[in-house]
Amino acid sequence: MINAFDVESSRFPDGSPYRKSSQLISWAIGETFGYYTDPDFISALQEKLNETTLLVVINGKFDIGWLRRCGAILMPGIRVWDCQLAEYVLSGQTNSFASMESLCERYGILGKQGGLEEWWGQGIETRDIPREHVESYNLGDTSRTIQIYHAQLADPRMTDKLKKLILLQGLDLLVLQQMEENGILYDKEGSITKGNEVQEELAVIQKELQDVIQFPHFNLDSNEHLSCFLYGGTIEIDVHEPTELVYKSGSRKGETYVQNKFKETIKHEFRGYFKPLPRTALKKAGYYQTGEPILKQLPARTKGQRFVIERLLKQAELSKQVGSFLHALPKLIDEMEWTDNIIHPQYNQCVAKTGRLSCSKPNAQQWDEVTSKYWISRYVS
Repeated sequence: MINAFDVESSRFPDGSPYRKSSQLISWAIGETFGYYTDPDFISALQEKLNETTLLVVINGKFDIGWLRRCGAILMPGIRVWDCQLAEYVLSGQTNSFASMESLCERYGILGKQGGLEEWWGQGIETRDIPREHVESYNLGDTSRTIQIYHAQLADPRMTDKLKKLILLQGLDLLVLQQMEENGILYDKEGSITKGNEVQEELAVIQKELQDVIQFPHFNLDSNEHLSCFLYGGTIEIDVHEPTELVYKSGSRKGETYVQNKFKETIKHEFRGYFKPLPRTALKKAGYYQTGEPILKQLPARTKGQRFVIERLLKQAELSKQVGSFLHALPKLIDEMEWTDNIIHPQYNQCVAKTGRLSCSKPNAQQWDEVTSKYWISRYVS
């Protein structure tokens, strides 16, 4: 049996099935609806899943993630048709993450008429919306999903080979969902400790650079500032200072408050260390590229030039280690409420135009050698 499937979860902050505080509120499969207060909430879902041979979804990893979190299982041999993924294939990898609304518009299907968005827009959680509204919305989504499925089958772009490809990618989707669910065990405390050490090393390097730059308002993370320093140019900085003011009217009349007020504009001219490389000029006149590939190409002939390049490259490397990984990943674990220090990266089938797999939130495909030391295998014999 072919069944469309969709869930409604808690809305804030994102309703992820891997967030500890998230909650599954309802599900709809075919024309059957289940609500979290129903005594047979999970058993009724499992009964419908048992008779399903093709599960039709939109952004299905999310819905299947919730299915698995609540203890329901997909029967062996079940196939998955993700309409979002199908559109990505049909469009030649150009339409990424197509929404239900955009798919309805494409195929002339009546889209959502009102619904839960108005409630969510007022900050109201899904569980606090009257059941009848959730039921109408959830069943409406499965109705639209199955209509989109049939419209895609009839799409002139569809071929037998593409049907097979979409169903094959549906099998990939099931594997990727389990990869996201299983996640990566991470040594959070070890990462924080190493991040603190790197931060101390970074502070020394930044102090060395500031001693050379001799301008206290210089921003090492600003391409414009680095361009002026490396190739010559003038930096203008508006300086503000906290000023105590007094409310002159209203309910707080006479009370004081602090406001940052403009004090002065400081200008600093740099003579530059290098001549800009050809074809590295930016759109903003007088500024040039300063990224790692450019720094490595600059002809550092003097001891001073070599010192500047070495320190800038090391500063960029250490800043990324701390800001993107060693401190960022533990912070992300806390923000996402991931339990047991397990990171749940998102593996994307419909992003890259080449059709390759990509990864985000976080991008586990780009973790550096230092960060990789804090992965913990759960499968060591």
